[in-house]
Amino acid sequence: MSERRNKEASILLKFSGKNSVKIELFSASKWGQPGTAYRARLNGRWLDPEDGKYWSPYHLFKRLASLATGVDVVIPAKPDMPRGTPVRVPAKHTSEQDMPERTRTTSEPFLGFDGRWRVQVLVWGRGPVFLPVDELELLAQPKMCKNENKEPQPAI
Repeated sequence: MSERRNKEASILLKFSGKNSVKIELFSASKWGQPGTAYRARLNGRWLDPEDGKYWSPYHLFKRLASLATGVDVVIPAKPDMPRGTPVRVPAKHTSEQDMPERTRTTSEPFLGFDGRWRVQVLVWGRGPVFLPVDELELLAQPKMCKNENKEPQPAI
């Protein structure tokens, strides 16, 4: 029986010779799952990941890249670097060119076209700059001072 749900996208990969692969993508929301996940059919047969029926966009892209290139594509995991993380920018990216700069991230990490995770930071004299995460040095989060005394302090 043919699938009656409407597909979101269809991808046809053609290889040299007469070989081709057809991938159909369906939103997982049609099965009551989160809308950010997908179900996939490969040449008319359901393609399930190891951990269930639904593909995250990350794992789906990885699988499609592996099918297209014929090699197992390794995409590094997203670094834990939320917006506002204190970092040190190497001197080669600063306006002074001889001194590293302390700053904070101004975006979540994203995967660049070259396969490296990048993040936006604010660099003095240059403004917002996208830099590879692996070139930044993570700094410790500053600790907030707590008033250990429960009594209010007099204003001076």
